[in-house]
Amino acid sequence: MQKITIDDKVCDLHIYFSRPSSLHNLTFANFFQLYNYSKKHPIQNNNNRNNLEFYVIYIPHIFKNYYIYKRNDKHKSITRLEMVPLTIGEKWYIRLIFYNKPVLSFKDARTVDGVTYPTFQLAALAARLVEDEKEATTAFEWATQYSTPSELRTLFVIMTTQGFPTLKLYNDDLLRNKLMDDFLLNCNANQR
Repeated sequence: MQKITIDDKVCDLHIYFSRPSSLHNLTFANFFQLYNYSKKHPIQNNNNRNNLEFYVIYIPHIFKNYYIYKRNDKHKSITRLEMVPLTIGEKWYIRLIFYNKPVLSFKDARTVDGVTYPTFQLAALAARLVEDEKEATTAFEWATQYSTPSELRTLFVIMTTQGFPTLKLYNDDLLRNKLMDDFLLNCNANQR
């Protein structure tokens, strides 16, 4: 059984997966932009006294109710998914899925048109959330602006092992040199 609590707290993802059916159409970010949750009954919650619309969900592993309630319109909320480095692999794809598609579970996140894929990457490709060749090139070019040569080599290896077409990246002289800038710099410094 997967642990979903830490110190008697439940994670946001578990609340999202447990949301009522009337909220199933919301993506992760949309859900948390519109709703908040608490262990306290919303009428007892000082931030939510005037809002009577709420849902009760029961979390069986900690034997507690949680209350999902609409955020107060007077307080603006900016909700975003945490950035995930491109080099993280599957976590990058699950973030992409959560950003674009309402899901009810990890299995649901891997299911597209009734087919459950073994990886989030394959599910994202099937859902046309990424175009493999263009996505690999775009991601790598973006990474060259913010990553060290060592990080770029790691990204290149991850992309290659996860099936992205990286030969085009390697055959591009400028991008290939970005992979070895640190070695070229040291080599030029030692020749002086």
